[in-house]
Amino acid sequence: MLHIAHRGCIDMENTIEGIVTSFNMFTTVEIDVRYNSSREIVLCHDREKRNEANERFEDLCTIETPMHLVVDIKAFGIETAEQLARDIVKVVEPYPQHTYEFCSFNEYCVRELIALSRETKYLVGVITSGLPVGIFENLEGLDFISFNYDTIHEEILDKLKGKYKIYTWVCNDDTVKHEMEHRYKLDGIIYDYTPKGRLSTILC
Repeated sequence: MLHIAHRGCIDMENTIEGIVTSFNMFTTVEIDVRYNSSREIVLCHDREKRNEANERFEDLCTIETPMHLVVDIKAFGIETAEQLARDIVKVVEPYPQHTYEFCSFNEYCVRELIALSRETKYLVGVITSGLPVGIFENLEGLDFISFNYDTIHEEILDKLKGKYKIYTWVCNDDTVKHEMEHRYKLDGIIYDYTPKGRLSTILC
């Protein structure tokens, strides 16, 4: 099971320094990317902060040490979401040293990623905070689903396990993390990490 650092080191979230720092403890890091107003792809979660001093996604990809990145694509609309998917794939093509798992809430972005993934090695997922399970049946080629932890339920997992990898976010309570790992036996848990605080007991 993967333990995944949410936005890298959370007190330096979505920065290259914070992402690199989190790899000291984690094998996998989740990050957020989106367009800024200049159509650069930047490390950023919040739309209202997209034009601040955000670092470019490609600058992270140039790091030579291999990284396993779960890339949450903040995409909106239809054509814009599809173009963002295409642009992200172009960004990562020169940097095959890394393992990429791309995902989004936006179905159009996910569909475009699935189409592009037929000729690449990356995985594609969808993020949901509780959409009907049947919606995923229309996404042939999907590799994983990332659920908000409080929407996880046995009936959902019975339908999806074995067909998709299942991740959950954001599990910052050790009791919840233990339940996700040992009761539900998920494939990955995403949670906040800071080197200034104590290391979660789930890693001990």
